[in-house]
Amino acid sequence: MIIKRANELLKEIGNFLEMPDLAFNSNDSCLVEIKDQLDTAINLEIKLDVEQQRLVMILDFDSTTEGSDNMITAILTLNALKVATTGAWITFDPEENIFSLADEFFIPIIKTEEFNERLEQFFDQHLTFQEVFNNGSIDSLFEEEEE
Repeated sequence: MIIKRANELLKEIGNFLEMPDLAFNSNDSCLVEIKDQLDTAINLEIKLDVEQQRLVMILDFDSTTEGSDNMITAILTLNALKVATTGAWITFDPEENIFSLADEFFIPIIKTEEFNERLEQFFDQHLTFQEVFNNGSIDSLFEEEEE
């Protein structure tokens, strides 16, 4: 059941990203490079954890100067994937330090400690994927709000 559900979700993600050939490799994982309008690349590994009955999405992004924008882009991309596939938003649990899905198919996302405060602020704003991509970066949205 888990493998069937994982393959269905991966197919939906592939369709959303216009990468219909996404598939799990022999290690039960799938590597995807996502680029936003600013050509910021985020590497996403979607790994099937059969033992824990879940998918794990591991984000790999540059945490230097534009790290927070990269993280926000990654989270927005994943939220858009979820909205496109099941209509559920990813929720943030500060105690567990993970993001998870609001449905039965749980996906924790590996993240770094340094973005906690910024991400909590981001989720408090209920921003949408399209709003951020239309504006180019998360910073432009916060600047407009502060005026």
